[in-house]
Amino acid sequence: MPRLAVLTPFAAPSVRGNAVTVGRVARGLRERGIAVAVWDLSTSSEAAIEAGVEGNPPALIHAFHAYRVGPLALRLARRLEVPLVVTLTGTDANHDLFDPARAASVRRVLEGAAAATAFDDSIVERVAGVLPDLRSRLVVVPQAVRFDAPAPFDLAPYWPLPSERVLFVLPGGIRPVKAPRTALAGLDALAAADPRVRLLLAGPVLDEPEGVALDRDLAARPWARHIGPVPHAQMASLLAVAD
Repeated sequence: MPRLAVLTPFAAPSVRGNAVTVGRVARGLRERGIAVAVWDLSTSSEAAIEAGVEGNPPALIHAFHAYRVGPLALRLARRLEVPLVVTLTGTDANHDLFDPARAASVRRVLEGAAAATAFDDSIVERVAGVLPDLRSRLVVVPQAVRFDAPAPFDLAPYWPLPSERVLFVLPGGIRPVKAPRTALAGLDALAAADPRVRLLLAGPVLDEPEGVALDRDLAARPWARHIGPVPHAQMASLLAVAD
């Protein structure tokens, strides 16, 4: 059975998007007969991951996030003489690749990868515009959704809503790159024109200053609320109540 080592900034039980996506990818690969070992950089040191991967060498190393885990994955791939595949996140392509303090590291990882996957054509074009020689190794693998065991979510204890409402739901971690407060400004005029409008934000606060700023902006908008993180298994139920 072929073995694959996946290195990720976060894995389950974290509710962050990286963890959810990596979990889905790992399950899909295992269902196709591939032995997958997931290594979580948020819970294990680089030294522990290196020892674990080298102790059971994989046929391929997959780095989920070029900047956060790519350098470690590249070192391991070269040491073990196995291919490296990198999954580019939106943060990699839209921020880290253009950040003077991070760009060189991201470039080295991508230049050393046998292939790089992206969730959308727009990411491929953005990266290829900076690294044109990489285009032939860029592959689009669209993002997906999978709920293995959906669980019910009762919104009422968090936010009792009137029966006559138009509910927008915005899931995602609260951090600047996600710009959650943009939705508030974008819906201000609509909420003023239609009293039925409601906006629900669901997700963990990953950046404390952004969380404080969001709370401040929500205080003046009774039609919007942040309810914090929701377990992945309950997200289908929450999304189902959105209009």
